[in-house]
Amino acid sequence: MARTKAFNEEQVLDKAVELFWRQGYHATSIQDVVDTLRINRASLYGTYGDKHTLFVKALQRYRADQAQAMAHLLQGPGSPMDKIKSLLNRTAKATLSDSAHKGCFMINTAMELVNQDPEIARIVTDDRRDIEDALEQLIRQGQQSGAITTTQDARALAQFVFSSISGLRVVGKMNPDKKALDNVVEMVAKLLQPSREDAMI
Repeated sequence: MARTKAFNEEQVLDKAVELFWRQGYHATSIQDVVDTLRINRASLYGTYGDKHTLFVKALQRYRADQAQAMAHLLQGPGSPMDKIKSLLNRTAKATLSDSAHKGCFMINTAMELVNQDPEIARIVTDDRRDIEDALEQLIRQGQQSGAITTTQDARALAQFVFSSISGLRVVGKMNPDKKALDNVVEMVAKLLQPSREDAMI
């Protein structure tokens, strides 16, 4: 008869996300994992395998949570431009409220592990591609309605917006200044707006 686990795997995984997000992969020891997740080593290895497997599961959980939040925003009411501005403003707000200066778990992971771990690199690359795909779709809708400039390729604009969002989150690792973040948001919005060149096309 199988033993009943004395812990909730979902809750434990949420704690793992917070731990790795705060400390990174290499700086987190197995003892850190055991102490923070409050499970013994046998349960850890029996359920998640090793630290790397647990980290991958934590990163995938973070990605799924972020994707759900993104989908909720992008599928909600408002014009494509409104949604992009909302995404930028939410990112800036999250950066300012990040008192622990954790930044973005996905970006932190990219900087720490992408060149060392092919499995992690695939997750990070897939995450970037999915976000850029969603942004490109929004931008194309905005271009068709005349609300977003058509002087630049939709994919290139999506990559620009993604890079701007990533930059806002990286600033969160430092001492973010509200005015500086607001300037970035305003500049991105301004560059997406139609210009005189659009009227000539």
